[in-house]
Amino acid sequence: MTSNNQYDGQQLRKLWQETVLPGADISDSPQRLMSLSRACRSVSALLQTGYPEWEGASAATCVRTGHGLFDLMLRKTGQNCPTADKLELISEMYGLLNGISPCPDQSRSRLWDEAAADALEAYFRDRAAMPAAREQTAACLCLLDWFYFMEDVEDEPWMQYLKATVNTWAASFNPEEGWKDTLTETALERIEVLSRNSYMLLDPSHDSTVRAAFLHYSWKAAASPALPCTALGRLYDLATGGDSLPGEQEAARTAAAGLSRLESASAPGSDTRLYCTSYRIANLCRSIMAQMQDEAFGAIA
Repeated sequence: MTSNNQYDGQQLRKLWQETVLPGADISDSPQRLMSLSRACRSVSALLQTGYPEWEGASAATCVRTGHGLFDLMLRKTGQNCPTADKLELISEMYGLLNGISPCPDQSRSRLWDEAAADALEAYFRDRAAMPAAREQTAACLCLLDWFYFMEDVEDEPWMQYLKATVNTWAASFNPEEGWKDTLTETALERIEVLSRNSYMLLDPSHDSTVRAAFLHYSWKAAASPALPCTALGRLYDLATGGDSLPGEQEAARTAAAGLSRLESASAPGSDTRLYCTSYRIANLCRSIMAQMQDEAFGAIA
């Protein structure tokens, strides 16, 4: 193991001990629960590669922690939760349940189906009275999870809505100007939906738009020092999602650096601090896995 890998491992252990092990509570905000979920998913993915477990962090610990977070997020969606928060929680619950174990818990999978159906039905019932930006992208991300692995659903009304939405976004994108009158964070959310539509629903029809939009908004992010942490998080997710996007490595560095600055500037214990720290955990796990891969290839050569 290289010295860089050892240093990253030490930092990861410290952050895990300080942020994830203390646990969560139903009174925590949706953002806080999702940040803890992100950290849990990242460490679980690292341990699944064969990286050595440590005290307080094992595959079994990640499953227990993940199930606890899933249960809290499920309870949170049952409270008087804003629509966008509820849909984002449900999408995070899907990623968590399928990320912490090769065999997702079946009883929780059924609970997810029920919660997602209720939230999506409420969205389609009330969407005319809702703001169109965050709620719409959150609903589309949830729909992508809902339809993942389903067959023969082209005529389903929810699928038709999803396809009409992504087609409208793709058609309205201008490579020179981006999406008119659209915040960078909203644009990055749209790119994530378009990208997931490609690999989750096997629809490559908008791949050129995904690449052009990512390039446009990653450049814009690099020139915008005041982006909120949530926009930088979206950029990081897109840049590290494995879709071979143009300039993704530089975009990942831009996002990680911006999140690090905001982490240092935010109050200890705040939701913003934890959000940024969860991405530092994700970045450390990604760095360790890349070093492990390089060492494996070096041993073969």
